[in-house]
Amino acid sequence: KKVKVTYVISQPKEFSQFKKGYIQNNIDGLDFSESDVYVCGQEDACNELVQKIKETLPINCDFFIEGFH
Repeated sequence: KKVKVTYVISQPKEFSQFKKGYIQNNIDGLDFSESDVYVCGQEDACNELVQKIKETLPINCDFFIEGFH
């Protein structure tokens, strides 16, 4: 139905408007139900993010993972 983008930067400039840190530490309050989640990055980071999302108990959520070393 819609796409929502939230930028999370690991080391933003001093007065950045974006969230800081790791993506998996910035998902509080997000609802992943009825969503397709595409995750791309280092394999361990992808797996950790997917696990954190699964802990929110989303309903009808599919994951598409493109991990690399």
